[in-house]
Amino acid sequence: MSEEHVLVRTERVQLRTERLLQQILREVRAIRREVAPHRFSLQLTLYLGDVMSSPITSIALGGSAQLVAQLLENGAVYVPPAGAPPYTFAPQVSSNDPNVSSAPATADVTGSAVPLSQQFLLTDSASDTVGNVDAVTVQAVAPDGSTIEETINIGIGPAVPVNTFSLSLALYPAPAAAAASAAAAAAKAAATKAKPGVAGS
Repeated sequence: MSEEHVLVRTERVQLRTERLLQQILREVRAIRREVAPHRFSLQLTLYLGDVMSSPITSIALGGSAQLVAQLLENGAVYVPPAGAPPYTFAPQVSSNDPNVSSAPATADVTGSAVPLSQQFLLTDSASDTVGNVDAVTVQAVAPDGSTIEETINIGIGPAVPVNTFSLSLALYPAPAAAAASAAAAAAKAAATKAKPGVAGS
């Protein structure tokens, strides 16, 4: 067998070996994912009522904000694997301060990135105290049946000042009426000037 044939056969064996190793590596990774412990957690983010606004950490006194809850698995957003039993993520929200109330959100602030069922409207009472830090806790049942919870601390900031608007009104003659009035005044002045004076006796 020539040296060229030996080289070709060696390259083919190397390619087959590399492909086999890649397949074994993929299978090992899949097995590790299956046997690895599933660590479920919650990620809580507070937004203003505007779509795709930046996250915030406080609510104005008497104001409101929207809380978004996401389920994480090993630090990444949970995606049900193929063939997994049906699961519904149903977070529950509570506050340690009765001045902060929660209700299901009616408008999506995430641009469809998070289901509306995972968004909650938080409203602060005008009788709250500026500077307070209120703890809002979200609790849910994970796909493995365990109970998970996460708490977000929300500061109460100064109330947003209310802008008062007023109107300033003034009357001006319409352009046509102003022109007619000016023309009449000019004609009257011209007539007065052209009228002969009365001679003295």
